[in-house]
Amino acid sequence: MSDGLLHTAELPALIAGFFLYADLRRSRTLAPSYAWAGLFLGLGAFQLFDGIVDHTLCACTRSVTAWTLPPTTGHGTSPAWRFF
Repeated sequence: MSDGLLHTAELPALIAGFFLYADLRRSRTLAPSYAWAGLFLGLGAFQLFDGIVDHTLCACTRSVTAWTLPPTTGHGTSPAWRFF
């Protein structure tokens, strides 16, 4: 649930960023190298925030993998499944 709330909150910021980008481009004050740097810094900052806050501190969006599922009939006899 927290992942959905995070992405819902990011949508207005993304739209505002497009409007700011369009305004800079329209006024011919856009520096392409700074725009690319800002894009990559923003992407990295979002990944850092999403990984630390949303997936680690909140721990609300843990994914279910094959290791966390109970063994099925065929896997119950495997020695590897006895450790999990």
